[in-house]
Amino acid sequence: TGKKETKLEYEYAGVILPEDVDARRKLRNKLSAKVHRKRKQDALDNAKRDVEECDDTINDLKSQLTALAAGNPGLDLSEV
Repeated sequence: TGKKETKLEYEYAGVILPEDVDARRKLRNKLSAKVHRKRKQDALDNAKRDVEECDDTINDLKSQLTALAAGNPGLDLSEV
């Protein structure tokens, strides 16, 4: 009666992990940290893009306000 030996394969995020528990934990942590850094960088890039869009909107509105003020000399913009 020969028993079949089953070999477990550990996989994380599409990467085959080693059988050694410590090495597997270390590699999983490394991959997890890499994903976290990528998500953080993406969030930072999105925030920078949002700030640039807001700055563009502010500049457009300032230009419109200046143009309106030029067309209406009685308009007081000292509080703006």
